[in-house]
Amino acid sequence: MGKCLVVSLFDSGPLVPTEAEVKLGWQEYGRLAMRPRVDSVADLPHDQYDEWYVFASPTTPEIPEAFIDYPAFTLEPMSVQLELDGAQTAAGSQADGNVIKQEAYKRQQWIDMFWEQMELVRPESYIGDGDNFAFATIDRQLFEKVRNAAGG
Repeated sequence: MGKCLVVSLFDSGPLVPTEAEVKLGWQEYGRLAMRPRVDSVADLPHDQYDEWYVFASPTTPEIPEAFIDYPAFTLEPMSVQLELDGAQTAAGSQADGNVIKQEAYKRQQWIDMFWEQMELVRPESYIGDGDNFAFATIDRQLFEKVRNAAGG
């Protein structure tokens, strides 16, 4: 790999490197943890609700917002019509169109904020693992590999 990794969330909170992790090169910057060079994915701490930013070289970016903690965060916009249709066909459900539209609007706000932050931070890749898996990268080949591995 040879990339720099910045962790903005580890199990829904900051990653506080252990003494052993510090010896491996992990550093703390406020609520962020950074490892200047990652040579093996096996060396990376992971849990639930993790958010990682990958950079070509060591950096200490400002990452103001953590997204993967937002309930059901995804980079896919909500289809209001599909949600309404699904709710109408569910046994005993009455769809409240206004609630679904509000949720779609909120989700889109989070997606827009995510892309604005990506433009500001400019990582090579973003990996978020929470209620959903989210992956974004500037590397088209890597994106295709991840998409194929995920069955997409």
